[in-house]
Amino acid sequence: MASHVAAADDADALRNKAVTEFAAVIATLDGVELDASEGDALKKMKRGAALRGVMAAKGCDKPETLETMAREWVGGMLVATYALEKAASSRRFVQQGDRELVSTLNKCYDATSTWAETHLVAALGLTKKTNDEEEQRPSCEARPDPVPEAEARRLVNEALRRGTAQFEDYAGDDPAPAALALQTDTWEALNWRRGALAYYVTATVCGLGKGNPSSDELSKSAVAVRDELEAGIAAIGRVLDARGGDSLHSDLKPATQATDYGVWSTTHLLGMAYAGEQAYILWLLDDSEDWRRLALVLLHRYVYVVEVLMVGCGWSVKRPKELLGLLGGRKAVESCLAKEWGADEAIAKELKRLGLGDASSEKKPSGGRRKKKGR
Repeated sequence: MASHVAAADDADALRNKAVTEFAAVIATLDGVELDASEGDALKKMKRGAALRGVMAAKGCDKPETLETMAREWVGGMLVATYALEKAASSRRFVQQGDRELVSTLNKCYDATSTWAETHLVAALGLTKKTNDEEEQRPSCEARPDPVPEAEARRLVNEALRRGTAQFEDYAGDDPAPAALALQTDTWEALNWRRGALAYYVTATVCGLGKGNPSSDELSKSAVAVRDELEAGIAAIGRVLDARGGDSLHSDLKPATQATDYGVWSTTHLLGMAYAGEQAYILWLLDDSEDWRRLALVLLHRYVYVVEVLMVGCGWSVKRPKELLGLLGGRKAVESCLAKEWGADEAIAKELKRLGLGDASSEKKPSGGRRKKKGR
């Protein structure tokens, strides 16, 4: 009996801690003029903030109320801030106040995702279980029956070829706890906004796009956005992992479905290309094999999904293939494939399909091969 009472007390403490800590998340947008035309979104934010105030005063005895608070405020925030972010991005962040806005939005997105992973997940009992323990699910809302995995994969791949993007009802085999807590589409949207914003800032500062800069130019201009490069990759990694997996650490395994690589929508696929290019730039800055390997894995996956799993979809692979060449070309990709694909015949077939040149014929990015002191 005493253990049950202690467990209940612990649960209450976790919920109340989550309520207390959420005040700092709300405060990240203090002083920001949100889009007044998004009345419904602003109302959701106010309802979420009001719920927090009530629970802070009286205590949070129901996980359902905590879930509602989080989903109302976060969902409203993502809508109410979108117009501001889009306008700053379209101006390439040159208007007075744009960079300050970006900094504020980054703090908001970072604080929200950290709070969800640290406090909301624990308060709802959604932490990953070990051994044979049953993983808990969100407690409050009735949800549609889950789509069988095989059917979900078929629908996703069909939709990818059509170019549609939203799959909020389809979950993978091992969804991230924070995705269960906030709902998958909201968790993905939150981290996509963070990752995409980091990429847009990088693209502006480094001049990515038509007539991409040389490796030397990138290794100089990217110094100013180094932290954003890492933050962007981490956020996109959370998007790719929302429905299960470990995109930033897993190997270049062969796949028969786009969802094997965390690609459940065109947004996921675009994010893979963004993160791959960001990892390439970090390799230029750090000369780190970890960044090189990550760039090779993500860029090859992007190309493989577009050319094999989504054959005929019309997406461009020009830039990703160019980057694969700069990362070492045929030999570098072969080295990655050898760890997981195993069969020499399968690797040879894939390398031939890619049509990359040998590493010796590729132009080395001098920014990433600079000598270190003592050499």
